Amino acid sequence: MNEAILPPLRELQGFEDTFKAFRDYLMALFAAEKKAGLHDFEVVEDSEKSIAVNVTYCAFCEIPRLCGIVDACEPGCYSDEVFFPGFLAVLGIRFVRTKTLARGGGGCDYRFVKIQESPCSSRTR
Repeated sequence: MNEAILPPLRELQGFEDTFKAFRDYLMALFAAEKKAGLHDFEVVEDSEKSIAVNVTYCAFCEIPRLCGIVDACEPGCYSDEVFFPGFLAVLGIRFVRTKTLARGGGGCDYRFVKIQESPCSSRTR
């Protein structure tokens, strides 16, 4: 699912500042999902080196909960943990999340941290 909603890695690598390109896309994605009623969130940090977003409502978690199948929410959370580390490492970005709504946390704490200049960032245009 993440691969379908994010731009292809090769497109992100085409930008001089891959972290900024990812950050701009991610913030637009969160805003669109909020407008559609899929998520509610607060931006804790939005800087040149870090994005921190706390998701306080997730329709993908709430709908299964309302249907009485709470376990149906977990695969989406797990997929983030499988997908993001490898996808983002190539861009020099670390993904960290310590809690999720699906696992009983008060929210989902998404953290994306620029850990290095990506190999693509040194490219001249």
